[in-house]
Amino acid sequence: MRKNTIKLILALGILLCFTIQIKSQNIGINTTDPKVSLHIIASDNASLAEGLIAPSLTRQQLINKDDAYGIDQTNTLIYITDLSGTTTSKTKEITSPGYYFFDGISWQSFSIEPWYKINTSEKAMLNTDSIYQRGKVVIKGNTIGNVNGVPAALTVYTADASFNNVRVGKGNLNLARNTALGYNALSFDETATENNNLTAIGNNSYSSFTAASGTTIGNTYYPSNKLTTDFVSLSSSFLGNISPLSIKIGAARTSSSDSCNVQIGYINPNGTKNSILIAGYMSLNPTEDSVLLGDSISGNGTRESVYVGTRISTNSATRATVIGSNNRTNSTTHLIIANNTSYPYEGSYGVVLGNANITSIRAAVTSITSLSDYRVKKNIESNVPGIEFIKRLNPVTYKLDIPSTDQPMSKRSPENIRHSGFIAQEVETIAKEINYNFDGIYIPQNEKDRYGLNYSSFVVPLVKAIQEQQAILAEQQIALSQQRNKLKEQNARLEILSQKLAALEKR
Repeated sequence: MRKNTIKLILALGILLCFTIQIKSQNIGINTTDPKVSLHIIASDNASLAEGLIAPSLTRQQLINKDDAYGIDQTNTLIYITDLSGTTTSKTKEITSPGYYFFDGISWQSFSIEPWYKINTSEKAMLNTDSIYQRGKVVIKGNTIGNVNGVPAALTVYTADASFNNVRVGKGNLNLARNTALGYNALSFDETATENNNLTAIGNNSYSSFTAASGTTIGNTYYPSNKLTTDFVSLSSSFLGNISPLSIKIGAARTSSSDSCNVQIGYINPNGTKNSILIAGYMSLNPTEDSVLLGDSISGNGTRESVYVGTRISTNSATRATVIGSNNRTNSTTHLIIANNTSYPYEGSYGVVLGNANITSIRAAVTSITSLSDYRVKKNIESNVPGIEFIKRLNPVTYKLDIPSTDQPMSKRSPENIRHSGFIAQEVETIAKEINYNFDGIYIPQNEKDRYGLNYSSFVVPLVKAIQEQQAILAEQQIALSQQRNKLKEQNARLEILSQKLAALEKR
């Protein structure tokens, strides 16, 4: 027995000399030069299985040993065979069979949910593989978000996503009711509470702004530390300080006092309120309660007005309606339907049809009906001068002297036509001399305005003149009749005398 024991010890010693060499506390298996604490070289024996087998435990067995693992057991390796038992804080991450290591606090899994190669069921192994995932993805959170009640394929919490340098998320402030889509969208750094309820789509959309309840689509820049609320902006729009309740499409700028507007086109107003502005280019300061549609519209002080056309300029116009091209108005309560009315119309409470080049106005009717109801008239007097006014008028013929600032004249322009009419200043003088408040004269309201005549107003004094002439003719007719009667009486007497004279001669 003792002899056999000695043989066994000698055999084990020889085996260890061939298989395990201790060098500086390193252990080598099948190597005499171990490079690390444990260095294993595979053998050439084809029937010999290679590898290491870690301790195998059920989850319940590991739970039973919970108190045995602490900081000194960091990096311990085990293999879990089943999911029995109720997890503890150390074993809560053990959710499937497999290898686990202890990190000094809890057990962590070696395995992760695999990605697969595109169009295959093979697990991706290289970082150059094109991959897909069967499950849904949650980033910076552990709860899948919902879209209209359906779980989202991708859920990102507390930060925005970037797709090819295009931001998708809530913007820099990460406010709950904001939506950002586009490069640098909602990238402002302001922390004001107004930066909420915003939707920004496009490059630099809301790149620097303090706003609330707004939507912008396109490359939109807003100066910092301003306030805009309840608006929609499309394309390259530049909102100013305060522009609430507005819709802006195109390169529309606003100022500190703009509000409640609809702006489409390249518009640069200042102090615009409650207006609709649609133009290729427009620069107005200010505009209130107005509708402007056209191109190259500019001016100051437009209120309660409607402009439709191109190259319209205005200065302190109120309740003006201008339709046409190259028009200007500084009027109040004025209607212009014409082109190129740049010089003669500076007054108020008037209607302008056409410009100085117009030679006729045609319509199916032959006159304009004026309001003439007895019920709307008061202080009625029969004091219209007739012959006294009409006989002093000076009818003339003339050609118009069109200012050089107007458009070139055509062959049938007023400069080439001889007109018939009166001179307004002469008519004004006559009316004043006879103390007649004649309403047919348009008197200029400023130095740039021009005199005008309402020729239809001449009808009334003409009628009066005819009536006066008829009265004179009636009187003359009566006198003539009386003269005729006297002549008849005289003729009768002469006839009697003639007969008497003839009788005497016969004697």
